[in-house]
Amino acid sequence: MGDTDPAGPVNEYGPSGRVTFLDIPMAPAPGAGSNGCDLVGSGQGSNLGALALLVDGGLSSLVQPDDMGEIQFILLSQLEGWAEGQTGNQVGTATMNLFIGDQNDDGTFSIDPDSFVGGDPANGALIAFADTSVSNSTILTPRQEISLELPIVPGIPLSVRLSDARFKSGLRIEANGFAASNGTLAGYFTKDAVLELITGIITFCADNAESSLCQTVAPILGNDVEAAYTTLTALVPPDVKFENGVASECQPADCNAIGVCLLVEMQAEVINGVSAAND
Repeated sequence: MGDTDPAGPVNEYGPSGRVTFLDIPMAPAPGAGSNGCDLVGSGQGSNLGALALLVDGGLSSLVQPDDMGEIQFILLSQLEGWAEGQTGNQVGTATMNLFIGDQNDDGTFSIDPDSFVGGDPANGALIAFADTSVSNSTILTPRQEISLELPIVPGIPLSVRLSDARFKSGLRIEANGFAASNGTLAGYFTKDAVLELITGIITFCADNAESSLCQTVAPILGNDVEAAYTTLTALVPPDVKFENGVASECQPADCNAIGVCLLVEMQAEVINGVSAAND
């Protein structure tokens, strides 16, 4: 059983880190299985791996600086409840908060106010894993539903709502926060969540027909959400039955969800407060 170093100075949003690697396994074995995705279903979280091919340079290019030093997708995390001088084993459990971040002119990072309930930091984070274990140099969250906007297509945040989602990773404390290694954020993309995503794309394309995305997908999706779901699931078949909060193996006719596994790495990063609200 290992332990972390003691945490250094901790501000209001520390100790903290930033996602610096993001990917989806391309195959269930050995890729997904060996990466610890730990999901039910034949795809073991890899069925949406082809989405990574839509991004020039892969999903990780979204979380790394481009040639201009700008980062398209900033995802910050905090282990709330961890005080300066404490090791992970001394803390035991913390609340793992996830925030969409903003990049400041001085190279620091702050939190987008929309990451909080009602846009108010006093209400807490929209994505908060309470009772997260930080013992034995490992982060392990409980399972819960989360909704995360991924900018897979530039300018169009696509909301992915995962049921029964859990994050787990190795944990290392550094002077300016925490680092997460060999991490996975895994859960289930249910039919209702897919229908929400399709509805969002159709609504967007109704007002943005000139968008390259819409010119590509509009002829495929059309305006009928259920018909679009049938088309998409023919391309990416569901591989899990998710009912009453429980995932189980299924026969094709009974499958209604897709296992999704995001491979994640974080580096220690100080969060420099909350950005000014956008009016």
